[in-house]
Amino acid sequence: MDLIIRNNKKYIVILVIFTLVLTSAAFNLKDLLKNTAKTVAIGALIRELAEPLNKFVNDMLLNHNVANRETTKV
Repeated sequence: MDLIIRNNKKYIVILVIFTLVLTSAAFNLKDLLKNTAKTVAIGALIRELAEPLNKFVNDMLLNHNVANRETTKV
């Protein structure tokens, strides 16, 4: 009987360690996916707004007769 309890304690310790490892991995995966989603969203936003913003800056410089030797690239 004593041998059965000792073996069960080993399994319980292994199960607890395994659960902690999986839990920490899940939290890290959540943060990784969250940061990746933010990066992709910001990249998409910049791609969408780059051309209109570039045109706006160039138009503002031309409207105020600012010497513009080169075009801006946002």
